Amino acid sequence: MLARSAAGASTDGGPTSKGGTPRGAAEDGRALLESAREIHAERHGAHTLAPGTRLAFPEAAERAGIRPDRQRYFDALEEMEYEGAIEWDASARYARGDKHYVLTRRGLGGAG
Repeated sequence: MLARSAAGASTDGGPTSKGGTPRGAAEDGRALLESAREIHAERHGAHTLAPGTRLAFPEAAERAGIRPDRQRYFDALEEMEYEGAIEWDASARYARGDKHYVLTRRGLGGAG
């Protein structure tokens, strides 16, 4: 029986990098973060982007050409979280739907 991730996708097999992260997750993470920053700047102005800012990752995924209902999206989020560019927003622990993430100081300067 194949192991499954929380999103239901198989975690066995498939191309991965040395650390076990699927190939392309870091690049997808950078693209996702850049798209999320652009969306935030369009809505609120670039000067409002700061550590702790909640970003619209599902919308950013669509802009970056990544489907937010696929494992590729979740792998990109996981990679950004691992790299310290984003972190789970503890204030949204009771929110429904997708996990909410906020930008970190590291994420403000780059995706990794």
